[in-house]
Formats: sequence, structure tokens, C-alpha cells
Amino acid sequence: MLPAYEIRKSDLTVKHNNYELDFPEHMHKYIEIVYVYKGFQHLKIENQDFEVTEGFMTVIFPDTVHSFYSIDKKNSEVLIVMCDPKSVSYTHLRAHETDSYL
Repeated sequence: MLPAYEIRKSDLTVKHNNYELDFPEHMHKYIEIVYVYKGFQHLKIENQDFEVTEGFMTVIFPDTVHSFYSIDKKNSEVLIVMCDPKSVSYTHLRAHETDSYL
């Protein structure tokens, strides 16, 4: 099955959830930051499974196929920020890949 292409009207979306998310495979033009305040969030990013745990975050870059799935919706608190890449500098987000500190 092909992933859905998500389109948003806003350049910035912030969501705060009190449960682990379930959302099917999709992609979009936005940078998506997932931060786990409490518990965990399960993600699949380009066919690799990840468990983001309390105090950690992940960054999903534009046009990357990903999905969210839950194991226990009751024990998580997750913040999701989606923003248009035109409003964020890739140089700063990718600095860790070149050991550059800007």
C-alpha cells in the first residue's frame, strides 16, 4: 500500500497528546519533531522501527515515509511539532552530521 501524502494549511502545527499515537504510513513536506515527555512513542521511519522514550526526541525530515503505532495508549505524553522547512535552517538541524557546531 502506498503512503498518504499529508497536506496542511498552516506552516506550524503543535500537538500535545496524552497517549501514544496511532497514525498510518504517510509523508509530507514538513519537518516533524516528536518529543516524549512521559512514557514512549513507537514510530516506523522508512521501514525501521523505533521506540522514542521519555526525555528523548526524533526529527523526521520532509518527504520521509513514517507512521506512528501504539502498544499502550494510556502511559504516554507526546508533543509533536510540524513546521515548513522554509522556516527552519537545515544547516542547524544537520550540523551534527558534519561535527560542525553553529
